[in-house]
Amino acid sequence: MKQNKIRNRSILLILAMLGMTFIGIYSYSVPLIRAEVYKIERNSARLALDNVYQLADKMFSSVDTYRLQALESRKASLRTIVDLVGAQLSRSVVAGGDPRAIIKLFEQLRYDEEGYIWIADRNGVLLSHPNPELIGKPISDSSDGQLAKLAKIHREVTEKGEAFISYPWQPVGSETSSEKLSFIRFFPDLGISIGTGVFMADIERQVVERRQQLVDELRSALMEIKIASTGYMFIFDSAGYLVSHPNSNIDKTNATNLKNPTTGRSIIFDLKSVADTGEELVYAWDSPADPGNYVHEKISLVRKLEGLDWYICSSVYVDELQSSAFTLSQRILLIALTTILIAVIVGSFAIDRILSPLRRLASAAQLVKDGDFRVRSGIQRDDELGILASTFDSMVARIGHSVDALGQEVVRKSNMVEQLEERQTLILDALPAQVAYLTSDLRFLFVNREYAAFYGLNKEGIIGRRLRDVIPGSMQVEIASHINRCLSGEDVVFEYVSEGPKGELITRRRFIPEFDAAGNVVGIFNLSLDITDEKNSERRMLEASRMTAAGQLAGGLTHDFNNLLTVIIGNLIAAKDHNESKSIEANLSPALRAAYRGADIIRRLMTFARAQSQELVVVGAADAINGVSELIKSSLPASIDFKVTSISDALIEVDLSQFENALINLALNARDSMPDGGQIEIRVVNSANASLNGFDEAVVPGDYALIEVIDTGSGFSGDAVQRAFEPFFTTKKGRGSGLGLSMVYGFAKQSNGYISIRNNPDVGSTIAILLPLAEQSGVEVHQLSGDTEKLSPVLKDGLLLLVEDDLDVRQVVRDQLTSLGLSVVEASDTDEALLLIDAIPDIGTLISDIDLPGRFNGIELANHLCGNKGVERILLMTGNSEYAGERSTAACYEILLKPFTREQIVTALNRTVAKG
Repeated sequence: MKQNKIRNRSILLILAMLGMTFIGIYSYSVPLIRAEVYKIERNSARLALDNVYQLADKMFSSVDTYRLQALESRKASLRTIVDLVGAQLSRSVVAGGDPRAIIKLFEQLRYDEEGYIWIADRNGVLLSHPNPELIGKPISDSSDGQLAKLAKIHREVTEKGEAFISYPWQPVGSETSSEKLSFIRFFPDLGISIGTGVFMADIERQVVERRQQLVDELRSALMEIKIASTGYMFIFDSAGYLVSHPNSNIDKTNATNLKNPTTGRSIIFDLKSVADTGEELVYAWDSPADPGNYVHEKISLVRKLEGLDWYICSSVYVDELQSSAFTLSQRILLIALTTILIAVIVGSFAIDRILSPLRRLASAAQLVKDGDFRVRSGIQRDDELGILASTFDSMVARIGHSVDALGQEVVRKSNMVEQLEERQTLILDALPAQVAYLTSDLRFLFVNREYAAFYGLNKEGIIGRRLRDVIPGSMQVEIASHINRCLSGEDVVFEYVSEGPKGELITRRRFIPEFDAAGNVVGIFNLSLDITDEKNSERRMLEASRMTAAGQLAGGLTHDFNNLLTVIIGNLIAAKDHNESKSIEANLSPALRAAYRGADIIRRLMTFARAQSQELVVVGAADAINGVSELIKSSLPASIDFKVTSISDALIEVDLSQFENALINLALNARDSMPDGGQIEIRVVNSANASLNGFDEAVVPGDYALIEVIDTGSGFSGDAVQRAFEPFFTTKKGRGSGLGLSMVYGFAKQSNGYISIRNNPDVGSTIAILLPLAEQSGVEVHQLSGDTEKLSPVLKDGLLLLVEDDLDVRQVVRDQLTSLGLSVVEASDTDEALLLIDAIPDIGTLISDIDLPGRFNGIELANHLCGNKGVERILLMTGNSEYAGERSTAACYEILLKPFTREQIVTALNRTVAKG
């Protein structure tokens, strides 16, 4: 049976296709055919009735025609007889015969049964008549009623010459009169009238005979008409008399007493009620096969023939109308089944012919499957099967030659697969992610090393166990809803926070459902990634945004404070320089220190806001740290061990004073965290030797110098780590300004660097600053020196114009300048300054505030004077940190931020000399 599978399936396919085709055609066409055949049968009954009606109408319409034709024929016969008699008399007279003797002969002349002729002379005397009693009598004077009729006819004919006249006449031997038609002609040359006639009853008798003949013919025709199997036609008249009916028991009987079982009325009445309506009468009747049982449905159509007062009716059983449709559908079914049988037989034969070589191929393939590669199909054909067999034989031969090599290759591939599985396991174990697979009943089938390590287990200790036996109970409760969503078919992603050995651990977990072919969840893939660093980076970005906003606020406050401090510091210095009283000195010194401290706070705010003016120099990081280390060391108590470790010769480009201030602030903060003593280390390394993770923002790839300040103090709390760089935030309980670390943060960001705070694993904390390395080629390295800068002698030649709208600030700056031996003129705005420059040609130096009233501000005034008006040196001063960036881009002027000391103004003026 296995070898015949294709054959059997092919035959079944043919059967299925033919069966489906037949079912489709049969279910669509047979009901339609039945309905149409039934309709045709009903229409044929109607058509037969119409044909019989038309036939009967024509037949009995011909009776009237026959009557007219018979009458005309008799008229012609009468005329002929009269003409023959007249012609005979005329010939006899011409021949010299005795006319009377000839007339006498006509008394005995008869034709048909009752036909005769009569002759009268010009005077109306009958010369010949079959009734001897009338011969010789003058008809015009006779009292006989019948002769009186002839007299009237004789006079009319004598006048007209001839006429057909109808009149009543009593036949011989009859006591009653009957209608008679006579033809009479007057022969003037003979002087006689000749007439003959025929009784109308004789003509009507012929018509009745003709009608009866037609009735008999119609009856015979009706007997021959069949509707369906037993349907028939019959005729009845208005009185219910059955003129013609195929049932001899009721033929030619009155049928008014026959009842319709459906209505209980006379069947004749019901048939007459539907006559010529086009509607059918449906009623129950008995059948020839079931007489007396009036349950068989029949339908009848009736038409009335008005001329004969006949009702022509068709009658047929409904089931006989349907039998033709049933017979037709049965024959269609028989034809279809026969066709299917023939198709199956022919198809089986054809399939056997086609599949015979395929069986041979299948047998050979089975042997090949069993390992016999020497087998061949042996099929030699020139068609597609031949090509298939030839290809099969060639393929088997090649397989036979290659089977040993294939076996070796399989062994090799198996080893590779095993190695690949091992590698995949190693890769999954090496992934920095937790990977696991659980069945729908939450039993582990696979975990990688990272997943097992997260729960402090090995992989063998997890696989095969249920989820509740592996993860902590609290975690089960927290992730239960996510697991249920995944088991319902949803891809679930969520974050989970737990405590790890190094603190808070944040993981992003994804549960991916696996579905079977039916769409049911059969397992869960669990992928978990450690996103702690990512979350910390997001937090640092948020902090950086907050710090930027705080910096912008701080930068906006510096302008007014700087102006105030410029006035305060200038006046305090002037007062101190000119004071000789020690009691007043005791008051001036604290005030001056407070003013300097306020200036320092402003500078720190400006540094935090990244708006502090920078004097960028390229310096060795280790040299700069060593240069400030003595100052730091001197500020520390003996209980603190301080050291500098440098393993880098990196060059950095920074504002040296800000860099030194940052290191001093970090060292002093570390000192304050160790009231009982400890260690402080400042270390410099190259970024390639250190981790670049954990800074305030993601580090841009490049070369950096890493400066770390490490202490063994109390470290930072969680809140302090988050807020350490905020301005005015301090943990020293009123002993600090809260701007130290803010200034360090601002310095790092203004120097395009990065900063981080972390608590050490053992004790203390580490603050790291990452600064980009300076370009090495063509760079002049700044040499550290402690000498005080002197005012350039060039500045004392000519006049110096001071422009400042604030009177107090202008007075303080003027005093500082005059104390340096400079000649100063003043202006309160740029308009006044321009007038003075035009009026005084000796003005060679300009010191101006930036924010001034007038047509120009200080920068616009400087740009206007650059290269014109003989002003060679321009120094702009401002308390607004927004202008700090202008210093590095100015073409012919310098910018000095308020408040400033006399030494700072000397340095700034000397730079204007170099630039001018």
